Amino acid sequence: MSLRSVSVGLRNLIGFGALTLCLLITGGVALSELSSLKGNLLEVKDVWMGGLDLMAKIKSDRQLMRLNENEIVAQPNELASLTSEIRTIEQRVRGYDKEYEGTIILDEDRRLFGVYQEKSAAYEKSLDAVLTALSSGAVPQAVSAQSEQSFDALITSLDALIALNNRGAADAGERAEASANNATITFSVILLASVIFTVFAAVLLSRSITRPLAMLAASAERIASGDLTQPVAAEGADEVTQVQRSLGGMQGTLRETLLNIQSSATQLASAAEQLHAVTDDSSRGITRQNDEIQMAATAVTEMSAAVDEVARNANHTSDSSREAQETAQAGREQVSSTRTTIEQLTERLNITSTTIATLADEAIAIGRVLEVIRTIAEQTNLLALNAAIEAARAGDQGRGFAVVADEVRALAQRTQTSTQEIERMISAIQSASQQSVSAMAQSSEYANRSQIMASQADSALVLIAERVNQINDMNLVIASAAEEQASVAREVDRNLVAIRDIAEQNATGAHETSVASDQLAKLASDLNGMVQRFRL
Repeated sequence: MSLRSVSVGLRNLIGFGALTLCLLITGGVALSELSSLKGNLLEVKDVWMGGLDLMAKIKSDRQLMRLNENEIVAQPNELASLTSEIRTIEQRVRGYDKEYEGTIILDEDRRLFGVYQEKSAAYEKSLDAVLTALSSGAVPQAVSAQSEQSFDALITSLDALIALNNRGAADAGERAEASANNATITFSVILLASVIFTVFAAVLLSRSITRPLAMLAASAERIASGDLTQPVAAEGADEVTQVQRSLGGMQGTLRETLLNIQSSATQLASAAEQLHAVTDDSSRGITRQNDEIQMAATAVTEMSAAVDEVARNANHTSDSSREAQETAQAGREQVSSTRTTIEQLTERLNITSTTIATLADEAIAIGRVLEVIRTIAEQTNLLALNAAIEAARAGDQGRGFAVVADEVRALAQRTQTSTQEIERMISAIQSASQQSVSAMAQSSEYANRSQIMASQADSALVLIAERVNQINDMNLVIASAAEEQASVAREVDRNLVAIRDIAEQNATGAHETSVASDQLAKLASDLNGMVQRFRL
């Protein structure tokens, strides 16, 4: 199993746990060896050195008993006091014997102690015989010699025990030294093995962390430099692997986002070029419309003058009708003049009607162009919204493009608002044009009726005198109609002036739209340049 499949925390726990185990093993072995060394030292102290101390005390007291015995033999008068002292020493020696017996651990020691006890009993028995003989007044030579022999045998047995304790102490010291040497060697070996294992575990653990971190840093530097073509390597199941997988996911998301931005920028550039072309066409159309509106305004001005002329002629006709009673010839001439004027009026009314119809058609054409501009503005607004969304996804790198996208959306919304206002004005123009056409039709009808009436007057001048009053009334009607026509013509002239102003505003808006489309195309090009910095 690879270390990369284990989390960093668990790896550290295992490593420090193994180190702790090595320390426990080292400490346990050290404690075991120290315990063995302590046991050997305690054996030397409590068993052998204590035994030697007791043997020395026993030998000293036995020798003191022997001195007291010799002094009693030399000075019989001290028998009582010395005997008492000897008994005291005997009691003390028995205590030492009992204490020493408790320290025996070897069979040889127990055997020699048994010999010592036999020799001690024999000496005490011979000593009692000497004391008994002295209490009778004399000590036989044989008894004294036997006591000396028993004492010598006792001292010999004590020397054997002392020699045994010296050998035991030496052996225990050697064992203690061997235990110390073994402890030093064992501890050194275990310590060296622990150090080697610790160094190996530290190197292995460090490499299992530093190498993936180095790979992770290299991947991050590659992404920071703009290279998104190489995948981020991720092996294992530890925390570093999770970071590598997250970095790989972030790289994929960034690459997909940049590709989407690149595609959107290309579409935006194409749409900006189309918008520029449509705006140029609209600008040219608006210029032609402005020229034609100017012509229509001139024609309406002329029509207004003609209508005023008709009104003046009607008034003059009314005056002439009053003079018709005096002279028919003058009336016929006046009627002929009236017919000519009416024909001119009819002709001009037809021209004016045609011009107004053309104006209505041009207004309809303007409405279609405005519909195209409105559609483009809606598409631009939608593209700018998509660009703003993509810029928001890009974070800080797309902040500048987000500002541009917001400006494009604001311009598109202004274009939509202006287009709606122009459509409203064009609708008003179309309505006024229809009213003007209707008024022109009525004027043409009146002119035709006047022409018929003039023909009838020319063919029946004999009836002029009788119908002067009727003609006068009809002239009043004509004058009123002419005044109405003049009023309508002036209203049409004002509307045409307003249309001309609106057309000029449309031309200005089209120019601004063209400039904005150029800026939008430049921004799209800049965005493509920024995206091309990345290797996708």
